[in-house]
Amino acid sequence: MKVSRVFVLSVAAVLVAGVVLTRSLAQDPAPAGPSPALAVCDIVHVFNNYARAADLNAQLNERGQALQSEDTKRAEAIQALEQELDLLKEGSPEYEQRFNEAQRLSIERQAWAKYQETLVMRERHRLTVEMYEEVRQAVAAVAAQRGIDVVIYNVREPLKGETTAQLLQEMQDRKVLYASERADITDAVLEDLNRQYRASNSQ
Repeated sequence: MKVSRVFVLSVAAVLVAGVVLTRSLAQDPAPAGPSPALAVCDIVHVFNNYARAADLNAQLNERGQALQSEDTKRAEAIQALEQELDLLKEGSPEYEQRFNEAQRLSIERQAWAKYQETLVMRERHRLTVEMYEEVRQAVAAVAAQRGIDVVIYNVREPLKGETTAQLLQEMQDRKVLYASERADITDAVLEDLNRQYRASNSQ
């Protein structure tokens, strides 16, 4: 009797364990879906070859040349007054008048140059932020068209460090070690940006 009772209890325990295991498996979450699709894009390459960036750089360079021309005129005016001072007697009313005028022009030139530099820097900063957002939107558009969930920045250019320390730093900064050509959407993003930019200019 004791042996039979022990056997029955053992079988019951196994059955209970089987029920618990079955319930546990049934409650486990369903297998995850497919992994997110990934792609890479070289933002620096896009910026360097974006038609709008090239046009804006040309405009800023023209503005810089105009500012340089204006600065040259201001410097020449100051130099002309200084040359007049060499011909005047120091301490005379005329000398003091020319001296004060030269000082005023010199201070104004420095303040003007600093002000213009600040304007150019602010304009370049604003345009850079604006174009970066345009690039992000183009990346998102291409990614959506191709069913891509995540786009990672990748550097196309080969290592350029001249010293071992520089090479190691470049290696550390690069997060993508390999990406197939199919995963690289850089050219597609650049083509999309330039097409939209040309279309906006043709209107």
